[in-house]
Amino acid sequence: MLANLSLLVGAGGVIFFKRNVEDPFQLAELCAELKQEAGDRHLITMVDQEGGRVQRVGPPFTSLPSAQRVGLTGDSKAAGAIGSVLGKELRTLHIDMNLAPVLDVDTKPSNPVLLGRSFGSSPVLVAELGYEFIRAQQREGVAACAKHYPGLGNTSIDSHLELPSLSSDLDHLNKTEMPPFQKAVEADTAAIMVGHVIVSSFTGSESDEANFLPASLSAPVIQFLRNELLFGGLIVTDCLEMGAIVKHYTVEDAAVQALLAGADMLLVCHTRAVQLRVIDRLTEAVRKGILPLDRVEEAGHRVDDLANTYCRKAPSSRSGFEHDYHMELMELIGCKEHQIIVANVLHHIALAEAYSKMEISK
Repeated sequence: MLANLSLLVGAGGVIFFKRNVEDPFQLAELCAELKQEAGDRHLITMVDQEGGRVQRVGPPFTSLPSAQRVGLTGDSKAAGAIGSVLGKELRTLHIDMNLAPVLDVDTKPSNPVLLGRSFGSSPVLVAELGYEFIRAQQREGVAACAKHYPGLGNTSIDSHLELPSLSSDLDHLNKTEMPPFQKAVEADTAAIMVGHVIVSSFTGSESDEANFLPASLSAPVIQFLRNELLFGGLIVTDCLEMGAIVKHYTVEDAAVQALLAGADMLLVCHTRAVQLRVIDRLTEAVRKGILPLDRVEEAGHRVDDLANTYCRKAPSSRSGFEHDYHMELMELIGCKEHQIIVANVLHHIALAEAYSKMEISK
């Protein structure tokens, strides 16, 4: 198994995509096996389970509406209900962190990245719904990761393919993009993901090569999150194998720069050879004094803090009391209670959609 080799050389977490998931029960067993393989150290298991078109775990896991449709209700309790269902079911699968919610404010209809993933175009609405989602999911024992700081909502390029830019001045950022992330900090979100986007109000002009970096590699952008928004939790990069990075940098160089800038966890999600090269480059950078050891230790402490709060050991065997107890918990997956909760949210959405159509027709 590819993940096993990564564990041996020091990976602190694993992320699951649709290609890794046959059904919820197989995923629970896979998580358990990897956690057992990690031995005494924590292994953070992660997934993107946002609702709508981004749901890595399929039926019988409870299917959830997109954030955009939940946002139509204008009701933060609806977001909290979704977060609670997600937390309960993901916890049962041994998932420690869900890379959600999306807190980008969807102010540009042509944006190719969001497409239903944002709660809406109002900073206040996105902030309030994001707050309730985070609090509800984390109450159930699953860490939230708010994304994609400082906001991709006003961009027109997909960072999976190329590097977008955000030309807004700092005043506009503080009024539009930043409020949902400030609210996420108030919600005590365990983690915040930094996106791959050039933010000109921080980076200056393209002629300043030393500072003209995407947010995920930019010390000014990341330190604003620490010093101005006062976030003390785990800072995660978006995947460093995305087009926004690999078309401009090597993944290895980007990994070193991201840690230097203040990121704590680096996502390298797809290629084993690249993952191993990143680990080697980071080790070399520390040895040569390029990457200060105390910066690595600081990042490690933050990873440990999240792991100590949200990571749980998997069942130790396939028999006995612990196993039987977990099998009872698995009955939560797609249970009637959760279906009713989601049905109520969908009813609320349908009413909001009908009202919106009536207003448009006037």
